[in-house]
Amino acid sequence: SQPYPRPGEVIQLTTSLPQLAGLPLVYALAWSDRPGIPLRHVPGLGTELVPLAPDALLAMSLQMGLVTLLNPQGQANLPLPIPAQASMIGLRFHAAAVAFTKTLGVGAITNDVAIEVVK
Repeated sequence: SQPYPRPGEVIQLTTSLPQLAGLPLVYALAWSDRPGIPLRHVPGLGTELVPLAPDALLAMSLQMGLVTLLNPQGQANLPLPIPAQASMIGLRFHAAAVAFTKTLGVGAITNDVAIEVVK
C-alpha cells in the first residue's frame, strides 16, 4: 500500500502470509518502531520483537480492533482511514501485524511499515 496518504484518504494495510491462510491477523500502530516489544523467545535465535514502540498510539490502535482473517491464499487487506483534517499533515507512524495460530500462539510477526501523512 502507499505509505504516503493524504488527509481524507484510506490506506490499505496489506499482508501476505500464505503458510497461515485462514488465521487471524492483528494490526497495530505506534509512533515509532523502536525499541520493539518482546513477544517470544525462539531457541537459537533469541527474542523475537514486534517492531513497534509500546506507546499511546499502540494502546489506542489495539482498542480499535484492527483485526482481520488471512484469506485462503494467506492475504489480508485492512482499510485504515486517515481523518480529513489538515492537522494530520506531517504525522508519521508505523504499522505492523501479528498472525496467530489456531491455538492462539504466535504464527508470524510482520515487518513494520512507516506511514507519513502528506499534503
